[in-house]
Amino acid sequence: MHVARSSKRPPGYYRLQAEIAALHSAAPDAASTDWDGIVAAYDALLELHPSPVIFLNRAIAVSFRDSPEVGLNLLAEVEATGDLEFYPLLSAVRADLLRRADRRQEAVVAYHQAIDQAGTDVERRFLQRRLGDCWSKSPLRGSRDCVTPFCEDGWMKVCEVQELVGRVAAVDADCADWAVLHAAVGELRRLKSWVEGREVFLAGLVAKVSSFPEKSLAEAGRSSLREGEQVIKRSETVEQIPTLGTSLEAGRVSGAHVDVLTRALAQLQPATRQQLVDDAASLVHAAENTTPDEFARTVGAQARRLERDSDGLERLERQRRAVRFDSWVDRATGMGRWSATWDPETMVRLENLIDAKVQALFHDTQPANCPTDLLAKQSFLRAHAVLALLDDGGCRLGRPEIVVVVDHTHPQPDGRPFIDWGLPVDLPDRVLDDLASRADSFTVVVRNGVIIDAPGELNLGRTTRIANRAQRRAVGALYATCAVPG
Repeated sequence: MHVARSSKRPPGYYRLQAEIAALHSAAPDAASTDWDGIVAAYDALLELHPSPVIFLNRAIAVSFRDSPEVGLNLLAEVEATGDLEFYPLLSAVRADLLRRADRRQEAVVAYHQAIDQAGTDVERRFLQRRLGDCWSKSPLRGSRDCVTPFCEDGWMKVCEVQELVGRVAAVDADCADWAVLHAAVGELRRLKSWVEGREVFLAGLVAKVSSFPEKSLAEAGRSSLREGEQVIKRSETVEQIPTLGTSLEAGRVSGAHVDVLTRALAQLQPATRQQLVDDAASLVHAAENTTPDEFARTVGAQARRLERDSDGLERLERQRRAVRFDSWVDRATGMGRWSATWDPETMVRLENLIDAKVQALFHDTQPANCPTDLLAKQSFLRAHAVLALLDDGGCRLGRPEIVVVVDHTHPQPDGRPFIDWGLPVDLPDRVLDDLASRADSFTVVVRNGVIIDAPGELNLGRTTRIANRAQRRAVGALYATCAVPG
């Protein structure tokens, strides 16, 4: 470093980085660090290589040289550009500056965001300790100003649960402080998960002493038999993956995450099921960092990979043997009723045929007695489409249309984007390939809820108020679970 400083050449990128590192290592603590020299080095770096990350690092250095508030102002400047929108350490920097500025309510919110975005367990534990500092050092302005840290062993202690209850209950009806409300909602979520975790724990005990644990739980909890069955299934899943139960009682996942794994395990063969259980560490990590819907996509992709390694065709054959159709008259209403169970491949083909008939019959006009409620209307139109197919002798299944969604928002563990075939069921890859060869396929690429690429004309201007098929496909790709067709 001494040789580099004595050089007559202007400092380059790597020399400036080395100088910053040397100034840090030469000081015994932050108070003794030459922050003037570090800020000057970052200024020179920005002239050589303008970068939002370098600007962010300079803001941190300025916060130690001048004050955290000055650093926060500089942070706001770089945030306004949007260049660091997906930078994983941005929330952590904001949280630390807010903590040092003694703005602890805001720091709590930022630390929660940073913990959610942490890339490793080491980062997460460090941020949780910082979050604990905010809790323990918060000024005594009422229990709502602090937050309970995570336990080292992953579980929540009873005293921590009591404090969470107290802080959530202490929020006044006239509270308009977003930081307080944000923290309270997050703590309420953790409380709900803890309650679900204890419910699962107790269900496991009930299953050991009751011959019909589902009914025993329903009677004791004054709930339905179906709810009792759901809790027992959660208990069985947690028994197979104990770390998931620990995470549930710690408030890091919800009962809905457990339900995702329960459904996935039930659909797999024993050997494949054990392979999924053996991957518990990565599954729990994914559950702790995603919503239940996102987690379902992750687990579904993993299950499909495992079935591909074995043979998903064997499962499909079992499903084909389980096809059923029943009809009867409802004595209460006098209405005829059907109940059908189809294998996934047949279901996809029938769904496409019915949807195509709905579009053909009711795109521009609708029957006079059609309900106005959107969901009832769609069910009504689909029923009449089935009648039309039967009247037409519609036994021949039509050519399906598949909208394949390539989603870059949450990549898979290997970095590849999620690929959603837009089908309501899981099919083996071999069957998907065969289905694609007989279908009209359209690919829509999305990221963060924005369409990056899609086939057809999407911008019609004001030439028409009726969406064309390309626009319908694009909307369906973005809102596959909540859009109402028709």
